[in-house]
This record gives sequence, C-alpha cells and structure tokens, in this order.
Amino acid sequence: MIAKIDLSPEQIERTLQRVINERTAGRLRHLEIEVQEDRILVRGTSSSYYVKQLAIDSLLKALDGSQVQTLDMVIHVDDAPFA
Repeated sequence: MIAKIDLSPEQIERTLQRVINERTAGRLRHLEIEVQEDRILVRGTSSSYYVKQLAIDSLLKALDGSQVQTLDMVIHVDDAPFA
C-alpha cells in the first residue's frame, strides 16, 4: 500500500507501475504514471475492458487510504494485437 510509506513521486510512480504490471500480467501497453502532489494520472492502452478493470482495481487497492485528491485514468481499449 502506498499510503503507509513516505515515498518520492518517482518511487510512487515505479511502485504503481509495478503493481499494475503484475496484476495485468503486462497486458496494459504504453503505461505511463504521473504523480503530482495530490493528483495521479495514469495512461495506457488495453486490448480488453477486463484488463482495464484489473488495472483500475489494482491501482485503487494500492492507493487505499492515501491522500490522493484526484485520480485520472485514461486507458484506451482497442483490438490491436500486442506488438
């Protein structure tokens, strides 16, 4: 959980990226995470709504109890095969 640990924005970004990649088995492409004070922006591309939901669920669990005021998730779902 992110809330219990005092981490830099870069450490939070790496931690969230690892959590999402583990939960989605790397099926979220072009994953970008940006942390700014009380805001987190997550961008990526998924081949299914299921993978998108896994990413959202893992992120919310990791952030449970944190002081994040705004969480923006921009995850596009497309049918393109993985490259």
